[in-house]
Amino acid sequence: MNHTFFKILLIFVTPLMLQGQLSFSGYSEIYFTSDFSNDNSTRDLWFYNHNLNNTIAPNVAILETKYASKGVRARLDLMFGSYAGAIMAHEPNWALPLAQAYVGTDYKQFSFDVGIFESGIGMEVIKGAENPTLTRSLVAENTPYFLTGLRTRWEDRTGVIKLEGAIINGWETVTRHAQSSHPAAMFRFRLGSDKVQLRYHFLYANDRGGLMDPVNGMINGFTFKHALNSWQWFLGYDNIQWGGSPIHMPHLIIRKEFSKTWAAAVRGEYVRDQSINFMSPEIETMPLTERSLSVWGTSFNIDYMPRKGLTLRAEVRYLDGEIERAFTQAQLAPGSVFPLPTQSYENLAFTVAACVSF
Repeated sequence: MNHTFFKILLIFVTPLMLQGQLSFSGYSEIYFTSDFSNDNSTRDLWFYNHNLNNTIAPNVAILETKYASKGVRARLDLMFGSYAGAIMAHEPNWALPLAQAYVGTDYKQFSFDVGIFESGIGMEVIKGAENPTLTRSLVAENTPYFLTGLRTRWEDRTGVIKLEGAIINGWETVTRHAQSSHPAAMFRFRLGSDKVQLRYHFLYANDRGGLMDPVNGMINGFTFKHALNSWQWFLGYDNIQWGGSPIHMPHLIIRKEFSKTWAAAVRGEYVRDQSINFMSPEIETMPLTERSLSVWGTSFNIDYMPRKGLTLRAEVRYLDGEIERAFTQAQLAPGSVFPLPTQSYENLAFTVAACVSF
C-alpha cells in the first residue's frame, strides 16, 4: 500500500518538476528552557517561542515546498512544535500546521501573492537560526509573525528600495475572529541591502485572535541593521496602540562573530505598556479594564556552528519590572472594578537549542 501511495505521488510530482521548479527544504529547532521564576510546565503566555518549561521539545519544525514556473509560483510551509500550537491557538484545526500557504505571480517589477505569508514586521523571523539571538525579543513575540490576505511588492532595479503593501484579515489571523470586523492593512518600506538596511512598517487592524469584539490596533515601527563586518548591530523601535494608550518597545542587539564557528550576542530591551489588553493572558477568562506594564530585559547569547546547516545556541535572559492590573469581575455588579496592587515582575531563564536547516 505504501508503494502505491508513493507511485501516485510521483505521478503528480514529476510533471511539476519537469515543467517548472519544485523544491523542498526544511528547518527544525529543538530546545530546552529552564525558567527559574516559574514552576509551571508552561511559561508566561506572552512567550510564544520556547514556551514550555523544563521540557525537551521542538520549538518549530518546518517543511517547505516551493514551485515556480513562467512567472507563476506557489508556496506551502507546514509547521509543527510548541510555537505552532501557541501562535495558532485561536485558529480552526485545518489551519494549525500552516506557516505559509500562498500562490502568486509577477508583472514587471511587481509581485502579487494571496494566502498566508510572513509579515516581515521587525527583524526576527520564525526560523531561530536566522535571528541574532536564540529567544525572540518581547516586541517580536507580540507583533505579527504572519498575515493572511493579498500583498503586492515592488523594488527598483538595483534592489536598494523595496515597497510592500497588503490587505489582510487581521492582526496575525488566518480567519476572522471579531464580529463586525473589517479588512486590515499593512505597509512596509526597506532602504538598503541585506547587510545594511533601514526598514519602516505600519499595520492597522481591528481583528485579533481570541477577541469577540473588534478593537482598533496599530503599529508604527522601524528597524536598522548593520552587518558589514564581524560586529553586527540591530536597533528597533515600535509604537503600538491596541485599544488604549501607546506601547513603547525599543530594543538593541549587538552581535560579534569571532570565527565561522563561534559568535555571541547581547540584547537590551524595554516595554512600556499602558494598553487595556496588550500582552494579557487573562483576557481569555475575564474582561481587562486597565493595565500598566513596565519591563526591561537583557540577555547574553552564544552560538556554535560546527558545520553548515547546524547551529547550537545557549542563552541566559533576565526580565525585570512592574505590572498593575484591574479586572471587571463577572460576579460583581456591572461596571464594578476589582483592583490589584502593583506587582513586581521578574523572570530569569536559561535556554539551549539545536537548529538544523536542510
